[in-house]
Amino acid sequence: MMQEAATFFSVWNRPLNQGCFLNEKQAALLGKDLDFFTLGDLLKHFPFRYEDRSKIISIRELPENSEQFVQVVATLESLEFLGQAKGRRLSGKFRDSSGMVEAVWFQKPDLIARYLQAGTQYLVYGRVSEFNGRFNFTHPELEVFQPAKPRPSMEPVYNSSEKMKRFGLDSKGLNRLILRNIEARKLEIKEPFPAAFMAKNQLMPLEKAVLEVHRPGSQELLNQA
Repeated sequence: MMQEAATFFSVWNRPLNQGCFLNEKQAALLGKDLDFFTLGDLLKHFPFRYEDRSKIISIRELPENSEQFVQVVATLESLEFLGQAKGRRLSGKFRDSSGMVEAVWFQKPDLIARYLQAGTQYLVYGRVSEFNGRFNFTHPELEVFQPAKPRPSMEPVYNSSEKMKRFGLDSKGLNRLILRNIEARKLEIKEPFPAAFMAKNQLMPLEKAVLEVHRPGSQELLNQA
């Protein structure tokens, strides 16, 4: 009986609603949209790619390839609501020393406008496209630019859903949630192989391997994980 209890309370099959920093609504969404029912399901939700957030380019250097993710540092000059009804959208003009780029939001334009302030310098990240000879971002990620803030060269990107994003479970939210639960339950991440086997095969400890997948220190460490 004691062995069964210990097995049940391992991190891999602990019920998701026993996770840390996770409310009832979020747990239900993870179950409905991603079929996650245990903490193991959450921890094994691996990124489908990693993005280099350390590189910043100027607006003049924006590529024409709309499949490429880029980021610029630019000052918000103005905000304007365009269109009506379902076509209503928010347009923001951003400028750096090399030029101007437009950002457009079709979803929740009023909420986004509430958090943006003209004259503030932002880090703008997303896919860029060209329309009528002008570059624009559609639904870019924004944050107030902090020059001293470290920027990861390998930021994990996770599958999510539109509904999950509305409840704080976008890619960054999932990464924070996973990392917090790794830290909170690290004593339950037991090594499945004996020490001699680990040493002979030069395997990374399981806890470190799981952490490296979700917060890689380098490409080499990620490959080892």
